[in-house]
Amino acid sequence: LMVASFCGLILILASIIQWVDWSQYRDSVAHQISKAIDRPVSISQGLSVRLFPSVRLEIKGLVVGHLPGDDQEHFLTVENARFELDMRALAEGQLLIREISLEQPTLQVEVSPNNSADWELRVPVLPLPVGQVSVVGGTLTFGSAAKAGQREIRADTLVYVLPREGQNKQGQINGQLSYAGNTVEVSGALGA
Repeated sequence: LMVASFCGLILILASIIQWVDWSQYRDSVAHQISKAIDRPVSISQGLSVRLFPSVRLEIKGLVVGHLPGDDQEHFLTVENARFELDMRALAEGQLLIREISLEQPTLQVEVSPNNSADWELRVPVLPLPVGQVSVVGGTLTFGSAAKAGQREIRADTLVYVLPREGQNKQGQINGQLSYAGNTVEVSGALGA
């Protein structure tokens, strides 16, 4: 009877987490991310947490601003960012992000006239183990502050499987990139 009650309580808690409207907390979450990376952050469309079929956090309309004094509007925008946890590692008491999936990300990086890079973070970010990062429909704009000095790379699809201790010593990358009207297939190993 006690085991059944405990299982029932777990199911009730899981249901509450699964069906809560997490979007009401998006400003608070954006504020915490902003404090951690020392850049302005907003979440314009929504925030959700799901436990089934896998544990995941989904952020829609993520915008990360540039450092103060930068003329660019946004450093990073992501239409949909999904962070999915590895259930087996979680059951073993470890936190492992199985996959970070980014849909329609746009990253704008530049070097200012005084040669300082705008993509350097002012505070260290806690490294979390990640199994795979995938990008669909991404754009990277890079170059100098002058529009004439900017270049653009599109990632139609890009999947990077990171090296993991005891499994693969090299990361694997696959994807299709576009630059200056040319499409390039990317496939291979990265790492030591």
